[in-house]
Amino acid sequence: MKVLKVELEGLTCSFRYPHFVQGKQPTFEIPPPATIYGHICSVVGEFIDKKGLRIGYNFTYQKKSEDLEHVHLLTAKEPSRRNNYIAAEGNINVFKREFLFKPKLTLYINKPEYYDCFKSPVYPVVLGRSQDLAEYTSIKVIELEEKENIYFKDTLLPLKYHTNICKGIFVLMPRVLDYENNRHPDFDQYLVLKGKPAKFLHNGSVEKFLVDPTEELVDGCSRALYLHSFE
Repeated sequence: MKVLKVELEGLTCSFRYPHFVQGKQPTFEIPPPATIYGHICSVVGEFIDKKGLRIGYNFTYQKKSEDLEHVHLLTAKEPSRRNNYIAAEGNINVFKREFLFKPKLTLYINKPEYYDCFKSPVYPVVLGRSQDLAEYTSIKVIELEEKENIYFKDTLLPLKYHTNICKGIFVLMPRVLDYENNRHPDFDQYLVLKGKPAKFLHNGSVEKFLVDPTEELVDGCSRALYLHSFE
């Protein structure tokens, strides 16, 4: 299977928990699928068709820390007597935001035809927030292979595989946003894998996964990808 392999690096990034409004803003330790979809759309310059789109990715960072940020909370005012427009007023709140230092993303997309788009993206390359500028260090088309003896590392899996992996963190993440319905989010449960390789246990049934043949072997096992969908 031919895919587009894109490697990205940045200085900082932060992936906000959507249900936190005030106080400390924690960050996911891996980008949600909805963030990856938005990133691809910014490269292409329009909302791309979700049907048939598949993406897999690995993500690392050097350190997690926090910083202070200002947030402007606005509320609408009554129309002015002099004109009919609605003015707004607000307050500045200071809160702590977690961020990830020196992130690295390896993204696999089943759309090799996007190669030229990533070579010359329409919008600035960011990972997460608009101020988190990044750059592509490698863009190429590769051929994935199917293997049975596999491991996963620094990636995101559907929660259904928690019995096949002896490690991981359960998270609830936005899978996709409905931009035709006021950006309504669709959430799903995932398993975040960080750090050491996690061998996949088949538990009686053999399932093949796609692997990147250029990645290193660990105890004779190949590093596998899970390709997420948005349908």
